[in-house]
Amino acid sequence: MAGSATFGVAQLALALAPWAWLRLLIHPSLHRARDPRRL
Repeated sequence: MAGSATFGVAQLALALAPWAWLRLLIHPSLHRARDPRRL
């Protein structure tokens, strides 16, 4: 029971990780593109 629950949490984390990294990478670039004076 605990093993399957841990596997489910790990699977969920692996599924959400790319979106978290994309948001972390995209947000700063969006702010930078919105205000070209701030480099």
